[in-house]
Amino acid sequence: MLVADPTDRLVICVEDNYRDQQTVRKTGLALNPPAFLSSIIRPGPCDDVWFLPRATDSLTMEHRLLKPSACQRLDVGVSLAVEMALPIGPGEVSVDEAERAIGWARIALDVVRRDVPPEQAFLARSYPTHTPISEHRLLWSDMPTGADCTLQLTVNGRIRQRSNLEAQRASAATLITQIARSIRVSPGDLLLTGTPHGIAFDGGEQWLEAGDEIVASIDGLGQLTIYVEEELPK
Repeated sequence: MLVADPTDRLVICVEDNYRDQQTVRKTGLALNPPAFLSSIIRPGPCDDVWFLPRATDSLTMEHRLLKPSACQRLDVGVSLAVEMALPIGPGEVSVDEAERAIGWARIALDVVRRDVPPEQAFLARSYPTHTPISEHRLLWSDMPTGADCTLQLTVNGRIRQRSNLEAQRASAATLITQIARSIRVSPGDLLLTGTPHGIAFDGGEQWLEAGDEIVASIDGLGQLTIYVEEELPK
């Protein structure tokens, strides 16, 4: 079930936003972004926060994740997604203004094809079903914060990621202030606020395979369970 028509939402995800992340994820960063993101993506030192595009037609509430038949390096991480309730920007906005503009929180998976050539980096996050989000959403004002909000991701029962919002370099509201300097953020737009250390790209874990069970959980939001399926030949 697709969440919305591609013209209805702006979907941006953030990479390199957790202090416990041990590997800088430079793959695809700012190499071939859509024009509207050129003023958002910030070239800078390795500990910077990076904004990356997501294709809106990859946004789904389905409980399956398609593994492209030719893809051997499919990766996943858990992310806190915030959904906007009020418009904000473009221009300078305060963190308090951004905080008030956030309406809800959801669980999201940041699924990335690591086999995409650098010159086609946008395609790494554009595949159908590769941005699953939870149907359940919680009012932002009711969300746990800091160390009280734990994120966890397991694959086939094995814990790959476990962290909390205190480890984020930049809060959701801070990220929105940076985005809103350049573009208008509208109700319904989604921001994935980063994924902690532990994805396969960070080392030590296997790439996703058909049959894998992915369980993502965030305190206050419950859990999102997704199954990986092999894409059928067309």
